Amino acid sequence: MFLMKSYFIRLYFIIFFVLSSQCFASNTVNFDKLLKNYVDVKGPGVSVIVTKAGQTIYKGARGKANIELSKVLTTSSEFKLASITKQFTSAALLMLQEQGKLSITDKVHKYLPNLAPQLSDITIEHLMSHTSGLYRNPKNIAEHRKTAISLDKLMVLLMKETIKFPPGKKMSYSNSGYLLLGKIIEVVSKQTYGQFIEANIFNKLGMNNSYYGRKINNSKEVIGYYQTRRAEIKKAKPIDVSWAFSAGGLVSSVDDLAIWYRSLSQGLLISDQSYKMMITGFKLNDGSFSRYGFGLNNIKIHKHNAIIHQGSTPGFKTSAVYFPEEDIYLAALSNDYSSKPFNLTLLLSAEILGINYPDYAPFAMEKNQLNKFLGRYKIDNNSTRTLFVEEGLIYTRRDDSLPYEVMPISKNSFVYKGSLDYFVIDDDDTGKLTLSYYPRLSAMPQKAIKLNN
Repeated sequence: MFLMKSYFIRLYFIIFFVLSSQCFASNTVNFDKLLKNYVDVKGPGVSVIVTKAGQTIYKGARGKANIELSKVLTTSSEFKLASITKQFTSAALLMLQEQGKLSITDKVHKYLPNLAPQLSDITIEHLMSHTSGLYRNPKNIAEHRKTAISLDKLMVLLMKETIKFPPGKKMSYSNSGYLLLGKIIEVVSKQTYGQFIEANIFNKLGMNNSYYGRKINNSKEVIGYYQTRRAEIKKAKPIDVSWAFSAGGLVSSVDDLAIWYRSLSQGLLISDQSYKMMITGFKLNDGSFSRYGFGLNNIKIHKHNAIIHQGSTPGFKTSAVYFPEEDIYLAALSNDYSSKPFNLTLLLSAEILGINYPDYAPFAMEKNQLNKFLGRYKIDNNSTRTLFVEEGLIYTRRDDSLPYEVMPISKNSFVYKGSLDYFVIDDDDTGKLTLSYYPRLSAMPQKAIKLNN
């Protein structure tokens, strides 16, 4: 009996392995297709990775790391992470807390005594959760960010900042807050920010394609680009890393990001309790919770819980998504500022999670069919969505907001241009037209009924 039971157990795992392998092989074909559709191989491109339970299911790269030198991208190519840096900064502060060197509930003034009086109630966790009330970026400095600034001078600017609302009232994204956090890391650790991150994270985990700032004569360096309105590809003028600092100054590859997040989620860098704080929305003054924890954001993708962060800096766009229940991690790094790697991570996610999504290819809709759909759709008693044509282009607008161009993708569906958001228009049981809007591959659409007028 025992031998028979063992046989069936082994047989089950063999069948499971074969079926899983076939599933992942099928995914791989579709992943390749998505990457091919997303990137023109002659221009800047993207590097992606998909893992499940720490095992790489797919990784690939397409496009040029350096167009002028015709150097191709690989999964070890080193991209500017932009705001994905923030999760590293938050993890560093939680490391220091676990070492007993600070508490994230400490007032920032304890470590930065020259902070302006109006900032005296801000705590470290307010900065980590973007609930400090500080403005998004240091004011009146945008024109200077192409040249380097010393950390001392940057801190002088930040110490004079004002706040928009009392700390803890609400979440409002702030790079300024994360710049202050980098300085706190330096004060407490007695190392530079780059030294601390490289010694305690990159070197410890063997993230050999990751570092702070810029390397000289780096063969894996990726050049950033953008596309003009005429679709011309131009080199981007980067922000000096001294301005990005602990809010966006790290460089990494998709291979290394997979190592990073696996180590983070499995307790190899910080405790399970600290990691939970990173991925849990922060409790606000009124007792409600924001979606943002410490360096990471919570959203729903279809029916799945997802932990995400994106990044944007001249020449680069980045996106990373983790599905905790499924233990699936995806990252997409692009050196085309005009690209949308988050859309690519959504489609890759849909493939591995079995989420249905439409074919986003343009569809030639007949004029009389389009005219049938034009008009106002009632969402609720206070809101409507309007579908209309202007100068030969199709637009939709909710209430008095700005119009967004949409494109037909079937005989009764439209996609928002440059997005994966789409809507489908069908006859309901009463013969009225119903518009079903699906934002971000949502499982449950927002419904609206066409009005007669």
